[in-house]
Amino acid sequence: MAISNAVNLANISSKDTLNVDSVNNRVGIASTTPTEALTVVGVVSATSFFGDGSNLEGVASAGLGTALGDGTNGLEVIYFTDKVLTISDTITVDPPATTNIAYTQYSEIAVDENKDLIIADGDDFIPDILGLSTEGVTALVGAGGRVRADNFTNKAGNGAPNFPSGITGTTGTFSGAVSGTTGTFSGSVSVGGTITYEDVTNIDSVGIVTARTGIKVLAGGINAVGVVTATGVSDSIGTLRRLGVNAQGGAYAFVVGDAGKIIRSAGSGAALTLNQNIFTAGDMISVFNVSGGNNTVVQGTGVTLHNTADASTGTRTIAAKGMCTIVCTASNEFAISGSQLT
Repeated sequence: MAISNAVNLANISSKDTLNVDSVNNRVGIASTTPTEALTVVGVVSATSFFGDGSNLEGVASAGLGTALGDGTNGLEVIYFTDKVLTISDTITVDPPATTNIAYTQYSEIAVDENKDLIIADGDDFIPDILGLSTEGVTALVGAGGRVRADNFTNKAGNGAPNFPSGITGTTGTFSGAVSGTTGTFSGSVSVGGTITYEDVTNIDSVGIVTARTGIKVLAGGINAVGVVTATGVSDSIGTLRRLGVNAQGGAYAFVVGDAGKIIRSAGSGAALTLNQNIFTAGDMISVFNVSGGNNTVVQGTGVTLHNTADASTGTRTIAAKGMCTIVCTASNEFAISGSQLT
């Protein structure tokens, strides 16, 4: 006898296995209280499934993301992905041996505090695989965790990554060149090789500092403890240990720039005048009369010129080929001594 459609399924099956809720038009398999048109408690096996699966939960997938809607209005095939993927536990990204690349469509990775995101040795992890991110990094709260990997590259894998907000750490080692527009160090900087720079505020070196184009001190001077060795040392007058020479052929009035120099007076009968308020105590001038006649060192107005040979004061005469030294001992006070000097 054929079974008619009017036969109640409950009469041919145990309710523990198959239950029909004719009031709400629901069927339950291994469920006595179906909540949907078909409620199954257990595993559903089939040769194939149809539909977009947009409402499925707990399904691991590398798909495009989550559909904006369901039905047939088009939203069921338009997808989105949240910007931030939160790593709430310590995990290791270690794809199977058939590949060395893992990826996600999330554009940002946020690792919770005290948690680690570990990239296995030899593997790559690529965020934002779809390349959809167009905005800056979203501000997040909390201290954050760690990302542990041997190497970081740019997205293309052929250059350095970009850290737009800088890098902060306790130590760092660089095997190549480090370039930057500015740098601020609150502590010590140790360099095992050579540091090349254009403008540094303070240098404290335990070794040798080499300045290729010289050292320019704008203020404060140089305070050296120990021996200073140089092939030559000079000041505004000229090279030290060598007198600057000011050659004169006739009458001449000493100027402040003559301190530390020798005046080579070649004009016979020339008068060399010491005027007041020119020199400072400690300034010293030498005069060599290279002419064939007598030249004079004139005691100018307001100046006292002491002859150290006899304690007399006044203008002095330097005979031919004679030489003398004049020292400023106080304001407008001078001492003169030498050979061929009267």
